[in-house]
Amino acid sequence: MEDSECQNGGTCISKGDNKFCKCKEGVIGDKCEDIVDCSTGIYKDCIGKNGKCTYNVKELKAECTCTDDKKLHDVEHICKVCEICGERQTCYFEEGEERCKCKEGYADDKGTCKQVCMEDSECQNGGTCISKGDNKFCKCKEGVIGDKCEDIVDCSTGIYKDCIGENGKCTYNVKELKAECTCTDDKKLHDVEHICKECDCGTEGQCKFEEGSKKCQCKSGFADNKGTCEKCDCGTEGQCKFEEGSKKCQCKSGFADNMGTCEKCECGEKGKCSFENGAKNCQCDTGFSEDQGTCRACDCGINGQCSFVNGAKTCRCDTGFLEDQGTCKVKRITEEQLLKKLVYPFSIQIDKFFKFLLQSVTVVERENVVSKMVQKKCECDAGFSEDQETCRACNCGSNGQCSFVNGAKKCECDAGFLEDQGTCKECNCGEKGKCSFENGAKKCQCESGFLEDQGTCKACDCGSNGQCSFVNGAKKCECDAGFLEDQGTCKEDYTTSTVTTTQEVTSEKKLRLWKILSLLLCGYNGSQTLPMPLWICANEWL
Repeated sequence: MEDSECQNGGTCISKGDNKFCKCKEGVIGDKCEDIVDCSTGIYKDCIGKNGKCTYNVKELKAECTCTDDKKLHDVEHICKVCEICGERQTCYFEEGEERCKCKEGYADDKGTCKQVCMEDSECQNGGTCISKGDNKFCKCKEGVIGDKCEDIVDCSTGIYKDCIGENGKCTYNVKELKAECTCTDDKKLHDVEHICKECDCGTEGQCKFEEGSKKCQCKSGFADNKGTCEKCDCGTEGQCKFEEGSKKCQCKSGFADNMGTCEKCECGEKGKCSFENGAKNCQCDTGFSEDQGTCRACDCGINGQCSFVNGAKTCRCDTGFLEDQGTCKVKRITEEQLLKKLVYPFSIQIDKFFKFLLQSVTVVERENVVSKMVQKKCECDAGFSEDQETCRACNCGSNGQCSFVNGAKKCECDAGFLEDQGTCKECNCGEKGKCSFENGAKKCQCESGFLEDQGTCKACDCGSNGQCSFVNGAKKCECDAGFLEDQGTCKEDYTTSTVTTTQEVTSEKKLRLWKILSLLLCGYNGSQTLPMPLWICANEWL
């Protein structure tokens, strides 16, 4: 016989000619198979679904082992469900009640079970391991959370939550204390979508995203042409760029684009210089003309064109005009010159001819001279009006006519409309008021006995003993002390007034007193028929 035959830690010992099992404390039976606390003791019910009773050889005691997340009940001594605790807690029974405690490797920190740490290296993303009471926990950097500072907020739920896989890698910058989305494979961070996207400008520039759009930062001598940095040079006096695929030079002041290079080009203060087919060209302001590459004052009036020929001013006048001291003026013809030019087959009297001529021409200057003066007239488009022989923008809206008077805009508004800040606006206060605008707001100036109500002057009079107004469209009388409103007029209040014995009661007052007495004696449905002479004065009646 051997020790292995003895269960629950029992040993095989010799007694005389035989060997017997010697059992541990709390164990009985020939083979030490009977654990007393399991069979008849405190764990006698720890069988089947209530647990499994075994013997702990080291501690020399019976134990009830639980499975399926059940816990040993310290009073009933069986395995029972214990599920009130959180994920990081262990459930147990104490004095028959369910209790919770932090799992191994966790400790309580302000009511929450958190993982403990031993040194800084256990804390991620720059976190440090600090002591709190009897335990040590990780203290995280700004924007980082988690027991071990493993959760970067902007990476998990913030702006870089999609910066994963092919869209980039989200990390934490310990120095700048912020999350970053790092891109690879020539991708760039999109500043709106916050993920890595394809961005390529070729070998001569750097690509990036600005306000959601691709931008190319090209090297010197190159410019962005539809997303690729291409050669683009306008010389030292200008900036080169592409517009719709074509090269454009933005030249400095005093320079202009001459076939792709910024070259010196000046026409003076009164002109704009450019190159056409390699030749310098000056576009001069009104009243100026080019003279040897510079815009100089040159004016022949409205009836001619001014230019310089070999440095000398020249006027090319319109038909019917001649140059006179540098200005194109009306051409004058004497009667003798006119008769020489006229050819007619019959004789007429000169006086009758001039009378006919006066009726036929627009303007005739007659100092022994006959001429027809050409008058310029402009037919302007809608929204424009003539001002000094030029069509200028002139609009007063659909309720008025616009024109210019001595160079100033003027609005002739339709009836019921008034000009306000250059536009004809509705302005009508009715027949009893005058309408105007103040700082863009309509204002009605009503006649005596009238008051503005919703933009119209309406009758509003409460007599000399009160003030009239409108409230939500309804007339209202604010009567003076001692007066009450009666049918829209402030009248004396006899219920509170005091009248002396020597004060005669007028017919109107008698009627008022009569109405009051009728109301008191007969109510709303009757009338008092006593004769009026009963009341001579107020005190006698009272």
